[in-house]
Amino acid sequence: AAMESIFVYGEWLREAFEAGDVPQPLADPEHTLVLAQAHRQAVPIAGPDATDLLPEIGIAQVREAMRRLLPGLVEGLDGDARNVVLTLARMWWTAGTGAFLSKDEAAEKAAVAFGGRTGEVLRAARRAYLGLAGDAELGSPALLREVAGHLSREIEARL
Repeated sequence: AAMESIFVYGEWLREAFEAGDVPQPLADPEHTLVLAQAHRQAVPIAGPDATDLLPEIGIAQVREAMRRLLPGLVEGLDGDARNVVLTLARMWWTAGTGAFLSKDEAAEKAAVAFGGRTGEVLRAARRAYLGLAGDAELGSPALLREVAGHLSREIEARL
């Protein structure tokens, strides 16, 4: 089925929507990832299956979207370290497997794979994401930059 438009909503957009901002059409590689994950995993509340409504997005397109998103994501580290680190863990997993995991699941897989300081930061980010700890446990800005750089290089190697 042809799709004329999609509506993307996430908590990061709440303030803008509540202020009356109307979303405008745009090309965003993040939409590629949202559609790819929805095609694979969405469960309809009513109506047809997601695979009947959404285009199939291949792993090459998914990897290209991640390649385009990676630099801006790492630049956002200072403003939202927990979510950046968790998203990097998701990207690492998806780049290597083609499968999508939740942030907490991906963080645990990456923590096991890398261990050391990267694993410690990933586990702290996971605990904070699950509400079991605060973001202060993530570590110093220098440590967070080191871990984000490590994860970024690991992702690039898989792309």
